[in-house]
Amino acid sequence: MSKDQKSLEAKKLEAARVAESSSKTNDKCITGILMKGASGLIIGTVFTVFFTQPRTYPIWLGLGVGMGLAYDCCQKRLATVDDNQR
Repeated sequence: MSKDQKSLEAKKLEAARVAESSSKTNDKCITGILMKGASGLIIGTVFTVFFTQPRTYPIWLGLGVGMGLAYDCCQKRLATVDDNQR
């Protein structure tokens, strides 16, 4: 095998590793958004039921906070993946 073929195979393996890492990161981000968003929604609903009977703003506030936290975590994960690629 020539040196060019070895370097080409090494590049292909690196590209496959980066794609797999990126895919795992995206999966974790989607899972985080769903879990944290649902948790915020549940906490907001419980708060509404027990403390602010006719109002729904705690539900939306909880959902927004949960999704915001998940978004922040995703940005940090994606920045880490980008740093590892360089």
